[in-house]
Amino acid sequence: MAFTQPTSAPHCFIILAIIAFFIPGESYSFSSPDKSFQRTSHQLSRHIRYAYTIENRSPNVARDVHFWTYAPVKVTPTQICTKISSSNHYELITDEYQNQILHYVFDFIPPYGSKRITVDVDLVFSKTPNQSSPDNLEEYLLPERFIECDNREIRTLAQQLHKNHLMGTVESIFHWIVENMSSPGYLHNERGALYALQNQKGDCTEYMYLFVALCRTEGIPARCLGGYICSQNSILKSNQYHNWAEFYFQGSWRIADPHKNTFLENHSDYVAFHVMKSSPANPISGFSRFHVRGKGLHVWMD
Repeated sequence: MAFTQPTSAPHCFIILAIIAFFIPGESYSFSSPDKSFQRTSHQLSRHIRYAYTIENRSPNVARDVHFWTYAPVKVTPTQICTKISSSNHYELITDEYQNQILHYVFDFIPPYGSKRITVDVDLVFSKTPNQSSPDNLEEYLLPERFIECDNREIRTLAQQLHKNHLMGTVESIFHWIVENMSSPGYLHNERGALYALQNQKGDCTEYMYLFVALCRTEGIPARCLGGYICSQNSILKSNQYHNWAEFYFQGSWRIADPHKNTFLENHSDYVAFHVMKSSPANPISGFSRFHVRGKGLHVWMD
């Protein structure tokens, strides 16, 4: 982000406001303790901010309120989360997939009162994926809820799209989805790969599930992710949330986003918040972005 020399008082005010955004006030921070990753391949720095409001819409005091939300994934082949700061105290939980969950606890929220949580994150990115050697590649070949790679219809299509080499098969799957699927806009509930195939429509989530299911049917490890696309310092908004896929090829996870028609490019624009795998260590495995516990509470992303 570049700043020009101010020529008037209004310009000074704008610059001070921008600087204030990137210098958080009192906060609780956790810097990444993992020193084994070399920064030389992650040279694109980025700062993001997002916020939630928890509102008590009942006439009663809400007590022992718990709120969980995701921070960016700690480490991926293209992303390292280096620092998390928040306006409120939190517990940081990290699962085996490098998902980072922020856990907030409030003693009470008064009737019709609210709590606002702001999160600031510093990350570094690589333009191309770095090598990674996951120990659990086999689990990215198995059927899961919404990834019905053992279904006969999905297997039949995968056979039709099969090519003589892995990358050719992946490209064939990707282009079939791009050319045959349509997107009616955001769908509130997840439908899954089989729905996407049978109806040939869905939002980014269904595009992702179908791509992953077809890859897994062909013996290609593939996984689902959720997060945001932003190429610069950003304030994240709820309607920007996006799902995409990654497949494992030549020692690294590589992006395939058929909903955006993006294949093997713009890796550093994708900010992963959630590797979509169930884990006992993740208290919100079944939720895409956040979860709140308490009666009469409503949450939204500012």
